[in-house]
Amino acid sequence: MTGGDLVMDVLAADEGQAKKLFDLYTSICKDSDIPIWQCIGNHDVFGWSSRGKVAPNHVAYGKKMAQQRLNLPRTTYSFDHKGWHFCVVDDILPFEGEGWQGGITEKDLDWLSRDLATAGGKHKVLCAHMPIITISVFRDVNISDHPQIGVSKKAMCRNPGPILKLLRQHNVDLVLAGHTHQNESLRYDNTTYIGHGAVCGAWWKGPYLGNAEGFGVIDVHSDGHFEHCYHTFGWQAEVSNK
Repeated sequence: MTGGDLVMDVLAADEGQAKKLFDLYTSICKDSDIPIWQCIGNHDVFGWSSRGKVAPNHVAYGKKMAQQRLNLPRTTYSFDHKGWHFCVVDDILPFEGEGWQGGITEKDLDWLSRDLATAGGKHKVLCAHMPIITISVFRDVNISDHPQIGVSKKAMCRNPGPILKLLRQHNVDLVLAGHTHQNESLRYDNTTYIGHGAVCGAWWKGPYLGNAEGFGVIDVHSDGHFEHCYHTFGWQAEVSNK
């Protein structure tokens, strides 16, 4: 399962560059001898930060290019594996004016509720790019003179309340997310939330905030338990001084 940000990036790229990036990514995927279930991230959305250079009526505008290139009929969907039910959820929303923010639409929340209900007693996993809840947003917070702590809509989903209610209602076992490039694991309402570091680390310049480049491996078992391990690549990035 991918966790989004498959290309870097097409938010502001022109059509030619965007196609090259997706062609490179899909050519790599073709070398895999196992199925790949794709989840899109904010960097995979074409034209949303182009400042008018890509028209909204472009045939591949927004998520359409990712859907076309990744052969995704929907960016929110589900599948079963080893007796577990997996939901891949698109939680990248347009921002007022231009750009993006994290969150799940009412339409997808309704679909998710019905899909999880259909899964019945199967053990359930939700995979998304943006975290629903995360500890990483508090890394540098130190506010002593303000009554509230603000969290950016670009750091996590803007509507965690109804999402958490839905996960609790349907006994979702595990939630996987990316975006932060940081490793974290927390337990809340009988659901485990795991955030992973990134394949690129600090955007190919070495580890990010101490989180080495890598990927997570989840082993699921029929009795409902799972094991998680983060694997690094064991290589040293060469950083140019230019």
